[in-house]
Amino acid sequence: MKFEAFKDFKHWKPHYPKKVKRIDPVSCIEETILHIKKPRVLKNIPLPKMEQDFHKEFLCWVYNCMSTEAVIRYKVENEIVYKVEDKDQSLEFQKVVMICFQKGINSENAWSTKWRNIDKEEALKAKKERKKRAELRGKWMKMQAEEKLIAAKENERLKSLLKRKPKQREEKFKSL
Repeated sequence: MKFEAFKDFKHWKPHYPKKVKRIDPVSCIEETILHIKKPRVLKNIPLPKMEQDFHKEFLCWVYNCMSTEAVIRYKVENEIVYKVEDKDQSLEFQKVVMICFQKGINSENAWSTKWRNIDKEEALKAKKERKKRAELRGKWMKMQAEEKLIAAKENERLKSLLKRKPKQREEKFKSL
């Protein structure tokens, strides 16, 4: 943009609206309409070709939103490392994990157990408690608003009393 502005917008000119004045024939009121031309845009953005076959484990290029750059993804084989004596148990575990992954079973799913009923009861109790607090919150805020009004009236009364000039009093001293 700085280059274009320095060169007096040689390639890309900013779009300034064109004012068109129109008179309404019925009401005879003059209207100002702004016409703006459509911007010129690139339809096919030229991108340099990226090398794809530079490693046998290469999967794809991925845009990383955290670092805002392209990241290379490699193939990762999901193998569990285990001892020889625990081979059967680890293979069974891997099968269970694969089935859970395929079926969409994860920690967010609700399992049907006796603990789930207890959790539901606790959630209902908490919900009732929140409702009670919400009702009291409205009353409490109303009470505070009323107290503020009373305090404001009292302050106004005291201000009006203090604005008045005190009466002149004669001091009388008793002689001894």
